[in-house]
Amino acid sequence: MDQQNKLWLTMLLVFLLSAAFLVGCGGQSTAQPEAGASGGESAGTNANAGGGAEERVFQTPGGEFRIKGIPKRVVGLSIESLDSMVALGVEPVGMALPPTGVPEYLQEGLKNTTSVGDRREPNLETILSLQPDLIVMEDNFSAAIKDELQKIAPTLSYRANSWEEAMENHILLGDILGKKQEAEAFVSEFKAKLDEVKGKAAGNVSAMAMYMIGDEYAMWLDNSFVGSLLTALGADYALKQSELTSEESAGENKELASESRFVKLNLEKLIELNPQVLFLMSNKDDLISEKLKGNPVWSKLDAVKNGRVYEVDRNIWSRGRGPIAAKLIVEQAPPLLYPEVFKQ
Repeated sequence: MDQQNKLWLTMLLVFLLSAAFLVGCGGQSTAQPEAGASGGESAGTNANAGGGAEERVFQTPGGEFRIKGIPKRVVGLSIESLDSMVALGVEPVGMALPPTGVPEYLQEGLKNTTSVGDRREPNLETILSLQPDLIVMEDNFSAAIKDELQKIAPTLSYRANSWEEAMENHILLGDILGKKQEAEAFVSEFKAKLDEVKGKAAGNVSAMAMYMIGDEYAMWLDNSFVGSLLTALGADYALKQSELTSEESAGENKELASESRFVKLNLEKLIELNPQVLFLMSNKDDLISEKLKGNPVWSKLDAVKNGRVYEVDRNIWSRGRGPIAAKLIVEQAPPLLYPEVFKQ
């Protein structure tokens, strides 16, 4: 082959290879869902939120939820959602807080997160300035606030009233954030720990949890977040919703029992139930036991007589309701319920 023919052959090969490359790049490809974004009816993509990302659909406690892509700038307006995000290794851009500030157990994971005010009345202007692509709130916010939040970004609402609901919500949020596998792994480990404790637990101990709203006694029911956890740990939870009298479940208590899983009762009712172990959900600088120390009714309780009244962190045992809070309760409660089996 002469030199001129070799040159033409080389040019032809270059042309063919270039054409093949351009066809490969210009052809359409099928978007694959991210491993963690496969909700029951989800049509997830690898794309980030916004832009040309495909819409993803999830079935949630509040109904159908739609969002484009994987959100990257999330505002959490409940401790449960913040708890869940910290568990997933996701730092939100904004957070609403209780009056006591950032819960101590979540501080490390939220150290760079901007406060958007009180969780009951978040500052909408601050939220807007953070340019979120997802807002997560409790489902008991007013419709007016939710409507305003929806104008800023897709808004997801839920609230756990039991540990099972907390874990379902964790998997849901993990799915939306593209971290479903991580969420499912957490839940699997948590359930294994529950089974381990229950397998060792002695049982046959009655327990109950309460806190105070002003001067009123708020007593958690057996199907509440903390009640369901103590029951799962083998305790006989003293205050059962199914055993409330018609008077105890009437009026304000009817709504409280339905929506929040607690009721307001007097100390005489506590004496009637007389749990062997009593957990008081206090703020660090406002201990309930100190308020009740001089009350003659209080001193009649077996738990008080036997030194089995325990002050616990209200942010973890009451306000949190997230996966990390549930895990911490499962670590903290067994030595207090079954000191003969579990050492502190």
